[in-house]
Amino acid sequence: MVFTVTAEDLKRWGGQKRKLLEVLSDGRMHEHTTLVRSSGNAQNLTARISELRKSGWVITCDRSTYSGTTYYQLAGFTGEDNTQKTQHCSTCQCLKKSK
Repeated sequence: MVFTVTAEDLKRWGGQKRKLLEVLSDGRMHEHTTLVRSSGNAQNLTARISELRKSGWVITCDRSTYSGTTYYQLAGFTGEDNTQKTQHCSTCQCLKKSK
């Protein structure tokens, strides 16, 4: 069964998760700090990204070797848990939890 996100789902989700998805929905790369400002909570950003991945959203992350900045990008929706199928940077919390 494929899970499809509806307008009701977006209303039900907490503010941080909804705001994060709204920002990522443009499909562009976003810096970690930009997403923290838009979602309003630095401590829970990686948890919200992990929740979105588990809900079926494909969110890739990459870490700049030059600046150390982490970037996230919404790459699509599959309706399946994408936590293990997504490109992760070396510091991604999803990888640390799965090991």
